[in-house]
Amino acid sequence: MLDMATEPDGYTYPSLLKACARLPALEEGMQIHGHIFKLGIEEDVFVQNNLINMYGKCKEIRRAGAVFEQMDQKTIFSWSALIAAHASIGMWYECLGLFGAMSSERCWRAEESILVTVLSACNHLDALDLGRLPNQSNTVELELSHATGLNHYAFPRSFT
Repeated sequence: MLDMATEPDGYTYPSLLKACARLPALEEGMQIHGHIFKLGIEEDVFVQNNLINMYGKCKEIRRAGAVFEQMDQKTIFSWSALIAAHASIGMWYECLGLFGAMSSERCWRAEESILVTVLSACNHLDALDLGRLPNQSNTVELELSHATGLNHYAFPRSFT
């Protein structure tokens, strides 16, 4: 695309970052981040969310956190990607801390994927009593069928 003198835009770069996240391809993702910076779209929330996701999937937690901290407008996807990044390398206390920070903003409703990650963190820390906290939060409303699935997925050791 660049060889054809066609410049990618704010819609193209997130797709490229998703591909880098799936592989994972850190070096290519960092090159894309450089192009994003040169183009001046590094403050686009969609681009930022995909940067967090890409760095997280590439186990570059500090870089993911740096993008997150620079965001003016954090979305549920921003929080989810950063929490998942920490979980992917076993930073369970950090997952719980991020969940607490997200919950204190009171503008986000926790998605099931975030709850599974947080409950899994509680399980890994052998802190099953902490697992009750996400369910007690006013920001969380789950149907009973979903809650049962979450408990079974997040607490496999508690059923043996």
